[in-house]
Parts: sequence; structure tokens; C-alpha cells
Amino acid sequence: MLNFSMAGMSVCSFFNLSLVILLFFSIPDVSVSKLRIIQYPRNVDVLKGDNITLNCFVPEAQHVQFVRWYRSEGEMKRYVYSDKPSGTEQNHPRVTWVDKNKTINFSIRITNVTNDETGTYYCVIEGEDLGTGTQSGNGTFLNVRGLTIIQPAKPLRIQEGEAITLGCFLSNTFFKGPLKWYKVDGKRREILISEDTIEKKTSASRVSWAEHVHQRDKSIRITDATINDTGVYYCEKFSSTGALIAAGGGNRLNVSGNVFITGPPGRVKLGSFVTLTCQVNSFSMPTLIWLKDGRPHPPDRITTSSNGNVHMSRLSLKITQEDIQSSVECQKKGNEEEQEEDYDDEPLSAVFKLNPLITVMPQVRITTTAGFSNSSSHHYSCEVTGFYPEDIRVYWTLRNHSVPSCCKKKWRNADGTFSMSCHVQVSRSKLSAGAVMKCHAGYCQQCCARSVGEAMTCKRGHKMSNCLPAVNDGLTEVQPATERKTCCQRNA
Repeated sequence: MLNFSMAGMSVCSFFNLSLVILLFFSIPDVSVSKLRIIQYPRNVDVLKGDNITLNCFVPEAQHVQFVRWYRSEGEMKRYVYSDKPSGTEQNHPRVTWVDKNKTINFSIRITNVTNDETGTYYCVIEGEDLGTGTQSGNGTFLNVRGLTIIQPAKPLRIQEGEAITLGCFLSNTFFKGPLKWYKVDGKRREILISEDTIEKKTSASRVSWAEHVHQRDKSIRITDATINDTGVYYCEKFSSTGALIAAGGGNRLNVSGNVFITGPPGRVKLGSFVTLTCQVNSFSMPTLIWLKDGRPHPPDRITTSSNGNVHMSRLSLKITQEDIQSSVECQKKGNEEEQEEDYDDEPLSAVFKLNPLITVMPQVRITTTAGFSNSSSHHYSCEVTGFYPEDIRVYWTLRNHSVPSCCKKKWRNADGTFSMSCHVQVSRSKLSAGAVMKCHAGYCQQCCARSVGEAMTCKRGHKMSNCLPAVNDGLTEVQPATERKTCCQRNA
């Protein structure tokens, strides 16, 4: 490559060169590419809040068209200062030119530096059109001593089972070494997650790095929280040798135990007593209050107990038919610790509807009416009234043979129970003397399985589309009976 000095080259020298060389030196902005940009020193240390001058000298200043300053932070390049910001660029408010005339001195001065301003600063010469004829100095690394870790100071409160993001933001990314999260609960200090490749294996399974918006964001996310996640969480930065560089102020997280009510495993008949259990997880015994239909329940049938952090209140309740439309509520009052920490003291509660516990057995009445004019058939109706829940099973039998039947749509009574009507039509030619027609109604494998100790099976009633005459061959006569029979009759 030829080495030319533009300053010492005469006009005649240009004509002595070949045409190829002439074409080469006719490329625009070649003068810019040959300028010297002097930045010194290479590294500058400064304390936070001090003022600092970043030097930039261009001896061949007569060729300078445009000077801009940038800061490089890792792979990020940020605009700092110039005479002509372009587009959305804005000059740094605490940066000024050292020499306003800017003949050869293009140094800048930063006042009241902050940790955010740590990085490598480049003095860059550009052509009139930005992005053309660009040349940069070697850069000056500005180290603002100290690292600040910002954690939100306001205490956080969530319920068991919820997820939460704990914020951690670094003032700069210059310092090498891992960042770690710790949880402090009393005297216990537990590492949760770390950028150290070895310590990552000890991270809690429900703790992960949050979706970071930039390199300074070191937030974490906790999912499916439990009361044991209550504590103070610290974000800390360490050097590659393990020395602590900086620590956040900590963020307190309080996880409140949910209130939930459990009842017996199956339904019971009217007049039975059931036990409802209200449970809450808490570090101290909370105040639990029972209400029925919004009114406090008398305490004579309420007992409490605790097992570690699990606290329970049990309510013994006698089931009546009115309970089909009733509910009970268990309220947890906020404790003194929560009130001192300025948490919302609105009571937590759980509501339990009683109707899933109740079985009301039906009243069954059979009526018979003469059939058609030729008296060739008999018509039987089964009135099933006052039952609960709705999914009752009704079917007919004739001498232990199932008889297809039709049932009208159920209707709801004012007290919350249901009623329905089912009927069959039996040909006289299929009947025999002494035969007994029975209507069965009950709740199979719901009320019987636990109380009797065995699963009693009831056949499902036929659909309306299957309303057909009886097909029991050989039956010639029938002795109608109004016997009431249910799958739970053994408990009657």
C-alpha cells in the first residue's frame, strides 16, 4: 500500500501519478479517514458525584466536519453529545464542550457523574452526511467507582398459589462476577438462584430469572408461592474471586395463607350432623369466624386446633331441608403483624354452599288409570316429589323385569327440592295374576355406598324416545301395587 501525506503533497505531484491513483484519491471524505484522533488517558477513575473531563484532540482540525461522542456499554452504543443531534437523539444534560471554539480541542466535561455513566467513551468524526467518512478514537474508559443495586423498597403481599416478580436493577454492568439472590428468614440465609454455574444447581425449583428487558435487570420470579416463601429477599453482586461488591436493600415478601373449607366426603340425609373444617396456613394462630347466611354462628359447636403452621377451626352443623339454599363462610381476620406492616386488613374468607352435602329422599306415589276404550292396556303414573339433588334415578319393574317408561321434565319447588312424573303403559296380554308393578326412585352410589357399606346399583330410566309398550312375554294379569321403593330404603 502506498503511504501519502496529504498535507505535504503538491499539485504537481497529483499530475505525476497514474490515472488509477487519481481515481483512488478522488473518493469523498478520504481526508477524514487520515485524521488523527487523540484520546487520553485510556482509563479514568472517578467517584460518583465528581466532575470529569474526557479528552479528544484532532490536530488536523481544518479537515473536521462533524464530531460526535458515544458511550459503549458492552454491546450497547449510546449517543452522548454533539453540535447537531439527529432524529430522536438528545444531548446529555450534564455534558458540555471544554473549548467552545473547538479548533483542535473536542473534549467534553461531565458534571456530577453517576454510576450509570460508567462505560467507554468514543470521540467520533463523521462527514456532513451522518454515517459517511466515520473515524473513531481509541476510546476512554470511565469507571465511576461503586455499584448501586436498586430493589423496590415497598413490601409485597400475595396469596398462596400466586406468582410474584422481585425486582433487581444494577446501576452498571462493568463489574464482572456472578449475581446471587438470597432469602433471609429470621437467622436463616438461603441462596435461591445464582449466575455462578456451580451454584445454579442449588436454585429453588419455583424460582427462575424473570424476562429481562436489559442487561441491568436481574429480577427473579417465584411461582406457586407458599407461606414459607415469606421473608426478605436480597440481590447481591460478587466479584469473580467471591468478594461482595454491592448488595440491594432487600425486598420483603409476605405470603398470606388462603382460607378454604372442606366437608364430609359424601351426601347425608336430613337431620344428620356434618363437620366442616376451615383451614389456613399461617405462622401465628389467626382469628377464624364462622357465619351462616351472613350471621355469626354460635360458638358452642366450634373447636380449633393447630399443627405447626396449619390452623383449623371445625364447625359441627345439623343439616335441615332449609340448608339446600344456605351457605356458611369462614373469615380470617388480619393479625397484628400484618396490621403493623400496613397491609390491607380486609379479612380473607371462604364460602361453602351446603347443598352438595344434602340428600332429600323423595315421596313416591303410584296411580293407575284404565287404558284405551278396548281395555287392552293399563296406564301407570309414578309421582316422585320433594327430592334433592336433581339427578335422581327413576325406573319401573314388573316381576323383577325392567319396564321402559317415560318421564316428564323435572320442576323445582319453592323450597329448592325437585319433583317429576313418570308413567308406563302395559298391555293386558303381557300381564299375569299376582304380578306387582313397582316404581323405584333413589340416588345410586351416592347416599347408599358409604352408609350401607356396599354399592347399590339402580338402573337408569329410559329416555323419552324409548317410550315403548311392555315386552314381558307370558304375563297375562297384573296386581297393581303402590309400594314405595328406593335404592336407599335400607336407611329409611
